[in-house]
Amino acid sequence: STAVKDILLRNIAVAAADNIWENVKASGEKAYLEKRYLAVQAELARCQRLKLHAGQRRWYMQTRIEQCQRSQRQAEASADWGESHRAAQAQYEAEAQKGELEREVINQNLAVCTHEAEMGKLDALRKNGTTPEGGAEAAAGVTPAWTPSRQQLQELERRLLQEAEMVFCTMSAAADHRLMDLPGGFQTVVFDEAAQASELSTLIPLRYG
Repeated sequence: STAVKDILLRNIAVAAADNIWENVKASGEKAYLEKRYLAVQAELARCQRLKLHAGQRRWYMQTRIEQCQRSQRQAEASADWGESHRAAQAQYEAEAQKGELEREVINQNLAVCTHEAEMGKLDALRKNGTTPEGGAEAAAGVTPAWTPSRQQLQELERRLLQEAEMVFCTMSAAADHRLMDLPGGFQTVVFDEAAQASELSTLIPLRYG
């Protein structure tokens, strides 16, 4: 969950940036962000291919199930109980494979969402330049401190809101440009301020869902 209040959302963005920067320092490579971005991008593409393949196989299995059902009905109509049993067995096996493929589609979809979220954060930092100059600290062999820029934090906030499943905010905060600029809306908008139901502010969140 994410609260659209500067002090909370900004802190979450700073924490996300700090976590990435810790990985940069641990790697000891200035090109870490670019390399990690490309690695996640490749893994994302792989997961998308697996998801597509599983989806295609699932469609094939659904077709196979329907064929088995027709064969079973035809066999029963002609009193061919042996064929009916074989068709029922084939249908059972196809349904089992379909269930496994549906789980694979769900798992790969979750992986895709995870990789897309990480790519978004990395992209927000690598595009705006994250490696500090260091100056005297770098010359002395000390890892220089890094403070994310305003632009980087704003981009991270946008990314965090995009991947959030739930967003908690007041009605007035629902008019925040960070929410209004998000593509799409929400499946559900819940009002927890019944005493204000007659106020015009209740119209603000309705645009989201």
